[in-house]
Amino acid sequence: MHERTPNDVLRGVRESLNMGQGEFAAAINRAGEAAGDELRCDVRLVAKWEAGDVQWPQGRYRRALEAVTGMPCTALGFRPHPPRSTRRRTVSPRPVGAPTVDSTRDLEDPVQRREFLAGALAMAAPTPLSPGDGKKAVNAYVEDAERTLAQLQGLMRKFGAGQLVVLAEAQLKELTGQLEVGVDTPGLQSAAAWSYVLAGVMQFDIGNQSRARYLYKEALFLAQLAGDHAIVACAANSMSQQSARLGRLHEAVRLARLGAEHTPRTGRVASLLAVREAQAWALLGAEREANAAMRRAMDAYERAGTDPDWAMFFNESELVGAAGRVAADLGDWAQAQNSVCYAAADPSLPLRSHVLWNLLLAEVMVRSGDVQGAADVVAAVLPTLGCLSSHRVTHRVRMLATLPVGESSAARVWREQLEAHARGSSPKKN
Repeated sequence: MHERTPNDVLRGVRESLNMGQGEFAAAINRAGEAAGDELRCDVRLVAKWEAGDVQWPQGRYRRALEAVTGMPCTALGFRPHPPRSTRRRTVSPRPVGAPTVDSTRDLEDPVQRREFLAGALAMAAPTPLSPGDGKKAVNAYVEDAERTLAQLQGLMRKFGAGQLVVLAEAQLKELTGQLEVGVDTPGLQSAAAWSYVLAGVMQFDIGNQSRARYLYKEALFLAQLAGDHAIVACAANSMSQQSARLGRLHEAVRLARLGAEHTPRTGRVASLLAVREAQAWALLGAEREANAAMRRAMDAYERAGTDPDWAMFFNESELVGAAGRVAADLGDWAQAQNSVCYAAADPSLPLRSHVLWNLLLAEVMVRSGDVQGAADVVAAVLPTLGCLSSHRVTHRVRMLATLPVGESSAARVWREQLEAHARGSSPKKN
């Protein structure tokens, strides 16, 4: 009898299709009927699949599942029964043709994106380890998990976390489960700590601040147990960002400095942590401290170091844009506009980052008095928002709608754009 493990992959795919269990069951029956099979799928059967009570459905149900989801059952979290002579478990290599971050460049189409994310969900269910596995098997498992986490990070930066957070939480559950059963190595501890950070970042992105804060604390604790200074810095960076968002500004400064204690003084990580400190000081109105921290950030970035994969997103555009955000928080709108415009114009940034910088640019332009320019910026990015699932983006759009813009013709266009977006329609054309 197989070990019962909830099929979070199938559940995630069903939810990505925007179907309840009853709707999914009805779709299975319709697919069976179209194929000439008489199926009797109901909510109870779907619940059994998702609970892990069924390891490998009958052939006719497999055909229907594949027809409804567009994915093979092996990518839906089901596992075929191996022949008895080969039932000794091994670590599975990554499937040939598994989706990669580079393959998502043209996934602005909602249908293509949904199919990709459904396939990506299969990565959350790697073959489990056991305490008796050797070092080679454990290392292979950790490498596979790290690839998955890096891929999830790339997807989140492009599309937002809304459709990915369930996968990040499933990966976290898998990795911490291995630690609980006694597969306890520094490499696995570090991978689990990173999974806590990534799940926390995704919860932060969808606006679940209490869950994000819990996950960050667990990440910091586990990274310290593993003696992994890089992940300690990673966790402290995310915690500082959240603390600033929550208005805990002195805490944000302390966390940024904690991270800096665990990383070299040069390179992207040191630069990013100095940026976090600068942002907190700016929100406190401490101009001297904020500018000093930004100078450290610029200096650390220019003096290249050995950068971990998770920090590679922080390029020159992100750094210059961060300087603009600090200037904006200090009320220097002219400097803020120049710097944020530089980041917003970078075509190499992932979609979500590109949108966030442009929305910040629109805010800065409004506060500088250029409402028409802000309206032009917003008009360019609003059509892309349907591709994203990010509370941070939604929050910024809502914030823009609260800015005082006066009663000019440009102000009327501005309000019409944002109101039309809120209604889910297109603004009228003059």
